[in-house]
Amino acid sequence: MNAAASKTARPASPGSYLARAIRSSTGMKWVMALTGLGLFGFVIAHVLGNLQVFLGYEQINAYGAFLKGSPGLLWTLRLLLLVAVVLHIWAGVRLSRINHAARPQPYVKKSWREASWFSRYMLVSGVLVFAFIVFHLLHFTIGTVFPEDFALRDPQMRHDVFRMMLLGFSRPWVVAVYVVAMLLLFFHLAHGIWSMTQSMGIWGPRYTPTMIKASVIVALVLAISYAIIPIGLFAGAVPDYAAEKAAAEAQQNGRAQP
Repeated sequence: MNAAASKTARPASPGSYLARAIRSSTGMKWVMALTGLGLFGFVIAHVLGNLQVFLGYEQINAYGAFLKGSPGLLWTLRLLLLVAVVLHIWAGVRLSRINHAARPQPYVKKSWREASWFSRYMLVSGVLVFAFIVFHLLHFTIGTVFPEDFALRDPQMRHDVFRMMLLGFSRPWVVAVYVVAMLLLFFHLAHGIWSMTQSMGIWGPRYTPTMIKASVIVALVLAISYAIIPIGLFAGAVPDYAAEKAAAEAQQNGRAQP
């Protein structure tokens, strides 16, 4: 470098160092880990809220009314989740490209000894889970899939979450979509939880075997907890199911309720 160039060269700013660090392979893993942690917390909170449907009509409708009556909290959480999802997808795609660029030539014979079955399909399961999330939002949050169910109100003029779920999961194809999606969620979480803890430094001969097993168990419990909601509603495992289903079906068919 000549003298003129050395005089005009500017030292790298702290911001540029941070940007390069974030865009590195290690940085992408941290972005995925932190956003994954936030999304993992939401997955737990969301299933605990939805499982209240098994406590009866009043419980789940009161829960829905609480959320509707807290727009500040609700929209703050939604925006945070949107940012987390976008960053998680961005980091996953970029990390995949970084890994591919590091070895552009495919192996003559692939060996999966260092990668679990779950890890091999993380990108695929992630894309499919994201597609399901879009469908789920259109179904239960925006109400464009079954608008007649979404428009239901209970006698207190609250959003009738119970009847909306009852009608939604009275359709076998909808139940099938949700159950398959929960299977994909299990695949994604089984590796994702372990990968998250590894990125945060919890790894090694002492911790890794335990964390791998714990990740699979936690992922399985969450997937089953979600899946029993559509299956249970379809099978009638809710309080006063017969009366509620009869009333819901009568309203769906345009008949007057008793």
